[in-house]
Amino acid sequence: MQSVPTYEVLQQQVTGIRSLRLGFITNFFPDAVKHGLWIAKGDCYTERVNNTLFVIKMNPSFWNVFYCSTDMDSLGNDLSDFLTGHADKAMSFDLVGRDVQCRPLVELFLAKGCRESVSLVRMTRMTEPTACPSDDSVRHASEEDLPLIGLYLHRYFDERTEQIPYDEEILDSCRQNRVLVCEVDDRLAGFLIFESNASTLYLRYWFTHPDYRDRKVGSRLLRRFFVEGEDTRRQILWVIRTNDNAIVRYRHYGFAEENMFDYVMQNKPQTNHKDMKEQIIQILTDLRPEFDFTQEGVDFIEEGMLDSFDLISLVTELDKSFGISIDGIDILPENFCSVDAIAALLVKNGAK
Repeated sequence: MQSVPTYEVLQQQVTGIRSLRLGFITNFFPDAVKHGLWIAKGDCYTERVNNTLFVIKMNPSFWNVFYCSTDMDSLGNDLSDFLTGHADKAMSFDLVGRDVQCRPLVELFLAKGCRESVSLVRMTRMTEPTACPSDDSVRHASEEDLPLIGLYLHRYFDERTEQIPYDEEILDSCRQNRVLVCEVDDRLAGFLIFESNASTLYLRYWFTHPDYRDRKVGSRLLRRFFVEGEDTRRQILWVIRTNDNAIVRYRHYGFAEENMFDYVMQNKPQTNHKDMKEQIIQILTDLRPEFDFTQEGVDFIEEGMLDSFDLISLVTELDKSFGISIDGIDILPENFCSVDAIAALLVKNGAK
């Protein structure tokens, strides 16, 4: 594995797979701005395994992995070697395309020991004249809003599914007037981040703070989003396929599902029990830094070190960090009373 020094080198490596003239399949589409930033931040790496180039974006707790390969057989063989060579790393792969294109890839990744974490469907709305009364609560974000927007992105969004943007990307969107905020009682109650080109407006992140879920913050932001896209031909967004409430809501606003899907596949990283416990302690400390979770013989629940709200956040973070999905029937106080209990719960739910 090697760090990518420049965007031109990355392009040359992708071209190296194409030049084999044995076919070409990929989930990686080079973008000078986006991937140039990965490179500038020192987070972009590549690894060539036979007929496959793996492009890696290194995040603190996991890797986003993309591939360029010649054919399904080569991808399958080379993926096995890649996963084995980095068995201790948590990885996330996005498989994007029409369902008939994605299903064979999903089956291939499942056969290699990965799991389907979530799948999303793309929804589209064709632009229509929008009557939007003036709403002083919604405005373009200023740079002073960005620290709080960044905090909410990392706190409330799943980084392994949503691909959280860098601060520099949010700043660039802000300077292009592509970030909307809604204020209620002089507080930032929600935001919407979008991208646009000549014909399409792309809703990337849409958020309402839990304290304001009954104040029509989301609908205010979305109506303003439609106004921002009056000169485009269509608006698009991605939504989790099983989120029926969200899909119904989007349909109400004129969106319709397309035959375009994103299957987020994740591996099951191998972790020895010593490393697992150290990671658990770090997660607990990040969640409740005022407590010492290294103490022996202390019941985290009885001592008030974790409450029911903490358990929700803890389960989400454990799922992301260990590439599993803890069963709801296992979310019981006794399974979170100590580091050993949490480690046993992780192993039960598939952590290795």
